[in-house]
Amino acid sequence: LDRQVEDNSTYRKYSRKIMALRLQFQGLSRFSRLLMAASRRNNSSGDSDSSGAIRSAGGAWAQRESTAEELYFRKLEAEKLENLKKEVSKAHQEEIRVHEESINELQDQIKRHTEKINLYQKKLKDQK
Repeated sequence: LDRQVEDNSTYRKYSRKIMALRLQFQGLSRFSRLLMAASRRNNSSGDSDSSGAIRSAGGAWAQRESTAEELYFRKLEAEKLENLKKEVSKAHQEEIRVHEESINELQDQIKRHTEKINLYQKKLKDQK
């Protein structure tokens, strides 16, 4: 019984961790969409105050700077996403391990009870 309480608390702990990681992933998705939308707005507006000096000058350098910036943020987002996937995978693997331990323990209990039943049935047979 103590083991089941421990397993349930472990299960709850990892369930909370998985939910937190899911919320982080959703936040990352929203953040990246907002970042891309802001980037598009900045690229489309003609404000010299909102852009760097090279970008406001226009031409090939501005395009190159814009492309480099987008590439940087895409790589950064991809790294964060990969780290998040690894964390979620680790949490799922740990939860699976906890469940497998519970299954093995329950199978041992079933085996023990089956042996007791067989022993009692044999004793009853011998008494008759």
